[in-house]
Amino acid sequence: MGGDAWIVIAVFVFAFVLWVSTGGPTRPISFAGPFITPITDVGDVQTGYGDQIEVGRSDTGSGSGLWSVKSVFGRFENSVGQSEDIGAVSPEAGRVRIISGAGGPSGSTADREYVALRAEADSVDITGYRLVSTKSGASVMLPQGTVAPRSGTITDIVLAKGEEAVVTTGRSPAGTSFRENKCVGYLGVTSFVPPLANRSCPPPTDELGRGYTGDASSYQECRDIVSRFPRCEARPDIPRDASTECERFIEARFNYQGCVDAHFNDSDFRGRTWRVYLNQNHELWRSDNESIRLLDPQGRTVDIYSY
Repeated sequence: MGGDAWIVIAVFVFAFVLWVSTGGPTRPISFAGPFITPITDVGDVQTGYGDQIEVGRSDTGSGSGLWSVKSVFGRFENSVGQSEDIGAVSPEAGRVRIISGAGGPSGSTADREYVALRAEADSVDITGYRLVSTKSGASVMLPQGTVAPRSGTITDIVLAKGEEAVVTTGRSPAGTSFRENKCVGYLGVTSFVPPLANRSCPPPTDELGRGYTGDASSYQECRDIVSRFPRCEARPDIPRDASTECERFIEARFNYQGCVDAHFNDSDFRGRTWRVYLNQNHELWRSDNESIRLLDPQGRTVDIYSY
């Protein structure tokens, strides 16, 4: 065996003797498991090695808790400056987020300015949450809405996992906050910023086959007429030679309320995007150098979006 091999063996023996002399297998870290500190949840206290840190609070006593929560859970999707004061962290952090790159907060008017939210968990009730500017102090509460504008009961806005809420600063073209549905195209797609996710109403000929009550001859005549109608055109021009039954059907069905009455119970009636309106006359958010906090009803930070 060469001299080099004996040197390597001697180094390993020396390291082993040193390890045993300093406690060896009796040291706690030798059987602590794969984590430096145990996995903790909000409100739990770490009991690993070094100073104890309560997750959800800062180790400086300021109560911001940004770095401990972010490092353990990655709850804040958006980048946050180290000097940003986010306040107390909500237990809801990570369940709903301000979508990165939404692009809407810098809109030029209240009706074009928006913030987009996305649920990362089921049954997130965002009514009563607040959006707050950390720069200007502007603050506004998220309202209730309806599953169908101009029809249906006003209720809390509850997002299922993957659903989104587009929160516009201005006023609703439909008069209230609402969930998109398969009929909203009749309200006018150009009235909404950003554009509606569901822009295609049911095909006109499908509507005819679903509810027309005239005779066979009248049906074929009416089908020839409605086949020329574009989708989502409310009360289109009716030819003078249309039968009475066809004219009545077109007037009743080809509009928003007629569509809702016919399709409200369809399994695909409800969309996955809510349109939420804050009814403000002026913009809330700066065009740049802005940070928007999403707060729960107790005023704790759920997420923060900076641009």
